[in-house]
Amino acid sequence: MSEEHMTLLGRDETKGKIYPLFIERILLISVVVLTVVYGGNIADHFSSSWMGFTIGYIMFPMALLAVIEMIGRFIQSQQ
Repeated sequence: MSEEHMTLLGRDETKGKIYPLFIERILLISVVVLTVVYGGNIADHFSSSWMGFTIGYIMFPMALLAVIEMIGRFIQSQQ
């Protein structure tokens, strides 16, 4: 390994554009806000209290985070 800029696989890599982290932070804050605003409404639609809590406050935020992650990966692929 004579060069410093080589990776473990022996590739030369160049720097790309700066990733817009502020967009991802805004989306993360929106997940928290949406969970607080709509989590209770979603939980009320189920007759079982534990099922409503699980779907409204656990599954709903996880689904939102998955969507946010997909949006972030899409933005990153466009850079």
